[in-house]
Amino acid sequence: MKKILIILVLAVISLAGCSNDNTNEQNLNTENINNQTNTTNVTNNINNIISDNNIISQSSTNNNVSNNTVIEKVSTKQNTEEEISNFSTKVHDKSSGRKTNVDITTSKINGYKLGPGETFSFCEIVGKATPEKGYEKAKVFDAEGNLIDGYGGGNCQVSTTIYNAVKNLSGIEILERHPHNNDVPYIGKGLDAAVSYGSEDLKFKNNNDYSIIIYVSSTLENVSCSIKKVSQ
Repeated sequence: MKKILIILVLAVISLAGCSNDNTNEQNLNTENINNQTNTTNVTNNINNIISDNNIISQSSTNNNVSNNTVIEKVSTKQNTEEEISNFSTKVHDKSSGRKTNVDITTSKINGYKLGPGETFSFCEIVGKATPEKGYEKAKVFDAEGNLIDGYGGGNCQVSTTIYNAVKNLSGIEILERHPHNNDVPYIGKGLDAAVSYGSEDLKFKNNNDYSIIIYVSSTLENVSCSIKKVSQ
């Protein structure tokens, strides 16, 4: 009887050990599965992040390429200029003061662009001739037609040259022009354009559907003006 009891006890202990082992194995297997699942999830998240970054990077790259392409197209688009008129007047008074004045004034106007519907005003662009701006005294006509020394002597030859370059152009409307009281040596009678800040101006309007550019220059011999049409 004792032997039978001992055998039963041993059997129960053995079964309990097997049950614990099975439970431990099941727990280990479950833990491994969970670890594998977590690892898979982490891997998937990393791949998703990498994929998103690649998409963002590609999008940024594409945007940069697109922007660069647009900029390149704009930068390669250039305007063309075609001369449609020119005129020159001969310099008779070669004094240094007059040459200085003419150089200052032509530099202010040279390259001036006049768009469609815009008005050119000599006095607005040049302003008043003062010694602070570098102008010197040279021969000018006063209101009574007397020849005197005054700042800006020579400006009227510049305005006269521009006037004769534009007066016959199609689409250019002369709004204001004044003759001198006396004849001037650099142009024929009735073809001059006197200017005096605050009283006499040379004005004309561009009624064309394109812009023009006014180029003026001077040498010891001539004052020259070239009018160019701007087209795209």
